[in-house]
Amino acid sequence: MITEYIAKPNLNNNIGLKTFTLESDAIKYLEEYTGYEMSFEKNKKTGEKYSDWYLIDKLIKVDKTA
Repeated sequence: MITEYIAKPNLNNNIGLKTFTLESDAIKYLEEYTGYEMSFEKNKKTGEKYSDWYLIDKLIKVDKTA
């Protein structure tokens, strides 16, 4: 399975949309493009950390099967 991360700096269109293989690269791109840094939240049940970019739908994780 291949995981890709789609960074979408503009919600209303696909201008600036890029796909990355690493989540950290996608987050860095969004920070540079928008000028904002987002914090991370921790899932209390699983302990997994996730970026607030996911909460505002500017970062999307896509799992693809080869």
